[in-house]
Amino acid sequence: MNLLSRLFLLVVLAVAPGIVLQGYNEYALRIARTNEIQDDAIRLANVAAGAQFRIVDGVRQLLAAMARVPAIREGQGGRCTEVVDDLRSEVPSLTAIAVVDADGNLLCGANHTAAISTSVGHQGFFQRAREIRGFAVGGFATTDAVGEKVLHVAYPIFDGDSFQGAVVAALSVDAMAAAINIDTESRSAVITITDRAGVVMSRLPGPDSRWIGRQVPEPFLDLLASPQAGSVTSGALDDTVRIYGYVPMRSEELDLFVLVGIDRAAAFATIDAATQRGIAMIVAGLLVSLAAAGIGGRLFLLRPIDRLLSAAREWQRGNLSARVPLRHGRDEFGRLGLAFDSMAEKIEQNLKQKDLLLREINHRVMNSFQLLSSLFGLQARRARTPEAKQALAEANDRIQALAIVHRRLYAHAAVDRVEVKSYLTGLCDDLSRALLPDNGAKEIVIDAVEADLPPSRIVPLGLIVNELVTNAVKYAFPDRREGRVEIGFRHRAEGGYRLTVADNGVGLPEGKPPGNGTGLGMMVLQTQVRQLDAAIDIASSPAGTRFTIDIPDQRDPEA
Repeated sequence: MNLLSRLFLLVVLAVAPGIVLQGYNEYALRIARTNEIQDDAIRLANVAAGAQFRIVDGVRQLLAAMARVPAIREGQGGRCTEVVDDLRSEVPSLTAIAVVDADGNLLCGANHTAAISTSVGHQGFFQRAREIRGFAVGGFATTDAVGEKVLHVAYPIFDGDSFQGAVVAALSVDAMAAAINIDTESRSAVITITDRAGVVMSRLPGPDSRWIGRQVPEPFLDLLASPQAGSVTSGALDDTVRIYGYVPMRSEELDLFVLVGIDRAAAFATIDAATQRGIAMIVAGLLVSLAAAGIGGRLFLLRPIDRLLSAAREWQRGNLSARVPLRHGRDEFGRLGLAFDSMAEKIEQNLKQKDLLLREINHRVMNSFQLLSSLFGLQARRARTPEAKQALAEANDRIQALAIVHRRLYAHAAVDRVEVKSYLTGLCDDLSRALLPDNGAKEIVIDAVEADLPPSRIVPLGLIVNELVTNAVKYAFPDRREGRVEIGFRHRAEGGYRLTVADNGVGLPEGKPPGNGTGLGMMVLQTQVRQLDAAIDIASSPAGTRFTIDIPDQRDPEA
């Protein structure tokens, strides 16, 4: 993750508590608003239920009073009809009223043909009034003649324990609904009144004939038996999600169900609008913050960092004269740039001193090699025996070999790690100039992979190559014969490297086992092989000689 991404993340984390707090406030506000709507819906349902109760209870009191009138109790024909007709006209909510005998057959009545049949003995409200010996409310019904919506009620007439009949009436459902004085429009509310079976009798504001006479959906049927008022959220009645308050009017005498639903979307419209504005402001603030962080980050963070990195890359390439292009002010990056420039100046001075000292040391070492070579050469000329001259000449050759290895090693800019391929190539070029004739009869070929080795391993490697190539050029091609020396340096599958030096000369002398030599050259070779912890294999035949040296990976890192 880059710095700008971290900066954006930091902005988001800084804004996150505000977003969480806003979300919690929205949640708490919606919970409170939901509770408020639920309470309002239950209150309105209680108001509507109270209006229904007053009408039904008034009718109950009227029927109870009528049941005590002697003319009605005795079923006195015309007198009964006169009394019933007078009482019905006093109660506008009654569509019809009648008196029936113990079997439910009509004795007398007022407007009974419109809403009450001539025999009600089989109807539930009549049977229930007789069973409970009190006022009973029936179910929703419509008159066959004009289709008027009514609710049947009955009050029994008893003489002691003897059932004599009942006063029955048909209440106008429309009149019952008209008694509900609630402003439904401002609340986007709907009031539904059902009978004991959940059949919708009226729905306000009307007209709404879709549900009249139909049973309410399943979610509401379970509420009919509820012992107390409550609330529920549903969209089952009219595909509009509403918060409903309900009041079950459960008693032996009154059995209705009142349901008031408030449109949830309308009730939450103000909160939803405020939420949308809040979200828009949060998003806008977040975007502005991110934009400011992006612009400010690029100007005040990324640009100075890029300039610091650019200067560091120049130093990495070896250009220590590069400087950080920042104004050295009092800000953090200015002070950092000043520190970087001071460090670069110090490193540049130290490297110049180191380079000067290294050149001086190399010069003195090469002078020492040259002095030793001159002394050995002078001593060889003064030697009196051939053996002494030969020994001094070989020693002089080793000194020359060390000088070549040293010169080639310190010809590289980096002395802590040396690139093998270029090192061996340069070493073979020096050997070719020193050992090979100009007629091209012999040649030295190098085939090496690219690899880096520390000086502690490159020096023994160079001495081995120098020794084997020198011996091959001197002894493998007698009588000025043409020849070829091949040097290979490859990776090993099991790790480490393999060095091969092969020639197509005459091979080692007969009777001299490979690797068992006791001369100075073989001693030098074995010493360098042991220094590399390597294994050497020598194969010789009349067609040539091959030295194979397997060099393992370095066990301990270079100090």
